[in-house]
Amino acid sequence: MASSCSSELHEEPWHANGSAAEGKKRPSSPLESHEEPWHANGPTSRGKKRPASPIPQDDGRAAKLATVANWGSNWGGYHAGEATTSGLCGGAMVPHGPPLVGPPRPGPDAEFDPKGAPIPTNEEFRIQVLRSYNILDTEPELRYDRLTSLASMIFHSAVSLIAFVDTDSVCWKSNTGYTGVTVPFSVPRASSFCQYVVLPSTDPVLVVCDALKDGRFCLNPLVTGDPHIRFYAGAPLVTQGNFVLGSLCIIDFKPREKFTNEEQEMLMSLAQLVVLEIEKHSRALELQRLQVERFEEDKRGLLQAIDAFSEGLVLADVSQKGQPIVFVNEGWETITGYSIQEVLGLHCGSLLEGPLTDIETKKTIADACREERSVSVEILNYRKDGSPFWNWLRIRPVVFPKGTSFGGGDNSEMTRRYYFGILSDCTLRKEKELELETIRLQELEAEASVRTKRSFVANISHEIRTPMNAILACSQLLTDMPSLTDEQRELSQMIQGSGQQLLSLINDILDFSKMDAGKMELKAAEFNVWGCIDFCMEMLVLRCESKGLYLSYNIDESVPDWIWADEVRLRQILTNLLSNSAKFTDEGGEVEVSVSAKRARRRISKEGFDEVGPSGPSTTSPAVDGKADLPEYELTLAVRDTGIGIPAGFQKMLFDAFTQCDNSRTRRYEGTGLGLAISKDLAERMGGTMWVESEEGIGSTFYVTITAPGSMQSTSGRHLSLNQKLPRQSTPITGKRALLVGARAPFHRMVGSMLKAWGVEVCIAASEAQLGALASAPLPVTAASNGARPCLDLMEIDKSVGNFDVIIVDSPVTGRVFESEKLGEILDDNRNAIALMQRGCSLGGHVPTLLLTSKNTKNVFSLDADLMGHVMCVSRPVRINPFYSTLLQVLTNVSPATPLTSPVGTLLIEDRPAAPLQITVVEDNLVNQKVLHKVLRSLKYENIRTANNGLEVLQLMKEHSADVVLMDVQMPEMDGLTATSRIKADFPEERQPMVIALTADVGNDIENECREAGMIGYLSKPVRKSQLENLLRKCLYYKQHPAERRTLKWIDVL
Repeated sequence: MASSCSSELHEEPWHANGSAAEGKKRPSSPLESHEEPWHANGPTSRGKKRPASPIPQDDGRAAKLATVANWGSNWGGYHAGEATTSGLCGGAMVPHGPPLVGPPRPGPDAEFDPKGAPIPTNEEFRIQVLRSYNILDTEPELRYDRLTSLASMIFHSAVSLIAFVDTDSVCWKSNTGYTGVTVPFSVPRASSFCQYVVLPSTDPVLVVCDALKDGRFCLNPLVTGDPHIRFYAGAPLVTQGNFVLGSLCIIDFKPREKFTNEEQEMLMSLAQLVVLEIEKHSRALELQRLQVERFEEDKRGLLQAIDAFSEGLVLADVSQKGQPIVFVNEGWETITGYSIQEVLGLHCGSLLEGPLTDIETKKTIADACREERSVSVEILNYRKDGSPFWNWLRIRPVVFPKGTSFGGGDNSEMTRRYYFGILSDCTLRKEKELELETIRLQELEAEASVRTKRSFVANISHEIRTPMNAILACSQLLTDMPSLTDEQRELSQMIQGSGQQLLSLINDILDFSKMDAGKMELKAAEFNVWGCIDFCMEMLVLRCESKGLYLSYNIDESVPDWIWADEVRLRQILTNLLSNSAKFTDEGGEVEVSVSAKRARRRISKEGFDEVGPSGPSTTSPAVDGKADLPEYELTLAVRDTGIGIPAGFQKMLFDAFTQCDNSRTRRYEGTGLGLAISKDLAERMGGTMWVESEEGIGSTFYVTITAPGSMQSTSGRHLSLNQKLPRQSTPITGKRALLVGARAPFHRMVGSMLKAWGVEVCIAASEAQLGALASAPLPVTAASNGARPCLDLMEIDKSVGNFDVIIVDSPVTGRVFESEKLGEILDDNRNAIALMQRGCSLGGHVPTLLLTSKNTKNVFSLDADLMGHVMCVSRPVRINPFYSTLLQVLTNVSPATPLTSPVGTLLIEDRPAAPLQITVVEDNLVNQKVLHKVLRSLKYENIRTANNGLEVLQLMKEHSADVVLMDVQMPEMDGLTATSRIKADFPEERQPMVIALTADVGNDIENECREAGMIGYLSKPVRKSQLENLLRKCLYYKQHPAERRTLKWIDVL
């Protein structure tokens, strides 16, 4: 659209309803333009796509056309034909039929026609649509007056109107500027400017800069006479069906030189707002109409429902003497047995009474009637046949207007007062309530019994754990003494093992009790998968070595290094399965843990585990940045053994509580039968399950799945995008090459999976033949996790060894401590394995060589002295952190700054404390005091003080400061939680110690109670020396770093 007022002479007509007629070429005429016409509903004849939004462009005309095109395209086209009602515009008429185009709007050079502008071809349907809005000849509305006032202010015009073009007149809906004119107001259509706006034109806005110079309006009586219109600009009001209802126009009484493109765009935008208000108002009217219809329908339905109401309805006239019944429904007859004819006019007060009707309830009803208030009661009434029933009676006073009558006398001049009553036969409900009350009492008794049982178990646990703390700690201290003879050490180890077995039994009973009561909770936190498996291996290594079992583990490269789950419970599951495998596998067998993963199909909720087991939900996890956005994995952990296997008939009941394969008195293996039941329940709470595959006499494989978010790097403190996958970080030994020498596939999988995770290329030699056929450029192992062995080309050994940076050799498995006369037999059984071990160790004097051994291997199989110079022994099963440190040392001569299994930022603490800790032990049990002192001194902590209860430690703190307080929770006079709260309140921050709880309470709430009291961690009794050592090392670190100490809230002890 050009900015001059004569632009319409050179443009194609604008069509409010359709595209150019079938794309035919236009006839040549002086009016022909160099631009394609704008179509309100369709592409141009050139097939070009219309602009998607009204964004101003370099060409002002294009920008304006984009604005209008977008307006029209939002509503869609219409078809001329039969008009129907459309829900889109709240009842507006939208025709159907073939598309038609009206006559184009005459240009400024057209002659004045006293009959008015041409009639649009869709006029009949346009008028139907206009009138369907019910807006003609209506009162003024503020919503429209605001828009016309806004238009007058924006364009500095004398007059602004909203006008609708009807058949013979133009109706004003809003008027700003014309004084003395009250809306609604109409002018003849023939003399109106707005009649031209409804005609199709390339420029939708009708602009008349000087009416005296425009042939269409120069002789118009509104121009030549009052009010002497000279300037006019009108934007069409286009509906959803692309019908033009009228215009939003501005009028001035002096000519203007131009009406710019930007002004026309703004006027079009205001016109759009007018149409939006019309549509909104139309929808509101339609909604109101529907609501009225729905109300009438509901009222009819209510009246029908009263007639068919199953409850008894009764109306008594309290204005008359005796308060007679004037109305009852059929429900009354069904409930009471009295017909309508029998009860009309009778007093209902005593009609349903009987010998057991409650007198107090009758009095309550009478008082409510007298005080004219509502009442609801349950009363025992009697039917006509004398049978009793419980009646739920609700009555309320009502007042009817004069002239209302229900079968009584003519009291039309009086205000009638009634009582309306609803009768419900609640006999069944009362019986059910009695049954439920009986059940409730039984449940209360059962709950009391459960609470008693739970309290008993907790108390027994506490009482057992207290002496067990001393037994296990003393036996550990005794075992660690270097002066013990072998027989003495064996006895102390027997005490230690029996104590641990008893503790495991107690823990199983407590866990089962929690699950049975629905109190088991999970605590999700981020941890390292390798570290978790590594910890479980350490728990079983001595037991497996004593039986001569080959213990190993491997983790597939698909498994994320870090996951969010409950590490303690996952360790519990694995430790239980490993213990069973070690128990049921005979000497010389294998026990192996394999871990694999795949992406889960569903997301875990931010609050914690989204799937729960049959015993109840789990708890929410703490909010940590990045956790909720990690991808989820389904981890599968397989524990394989070559043990005795499980009979097929028993496998179905294997996971039932208190179930064992052999329950006879002569059974060979001990146990409670709770471990697998607890493990499966925990797996299900962690979003997975557990099953077994076993063959009797061959072995068993137990599978555990869990679902958890994970990544290859620790995410603590990071913000991640949704499902962001963090790659595994490279290590200083990435790209190195290793040769694995050993016959066992578990050895290949265990060491191969570790090396592959660190980016080390691996080659395997499983026999002397393969060892003698080493290639000069061996390929990295492609499937270390399944024991793949690459084919090797023949080369000289001395030439091939130089291709490797390290050689890792496996040693044969021996049994427990052997007698000297059996040594020859052992050596014969392992002759080939020993030869392979010795051959591997002798490969190259200049290549670092690591030999995996157990304690018994070192005793039985000795190497030549000349080989020991370059062979380093590493304990089996391989512990990930020491193994990585060893490789880093031998390959790069560098020590790791952080453990592989610790989160980013965790520092290694020196073995010897730089500054000693001042420790205060608060314990009321004298034996435990002595034990803790001995344990602390064995850990090189000498500055120790003791208090017997909370009051004593408060007094002691006033005299001596402390870095760490080991606080028993249950003590006489003042318990540990109260004492900790007093320390936090009574002492300044710089004098407040780090308080660690020592408790035999293993309930779900103990951690929260410790946190709330101000403690920074807790150890459950019996206290393990390794846990105490680890916790004190962390406390030492925080003492050395005061800034981090001030932000310390809690230390998890695993």
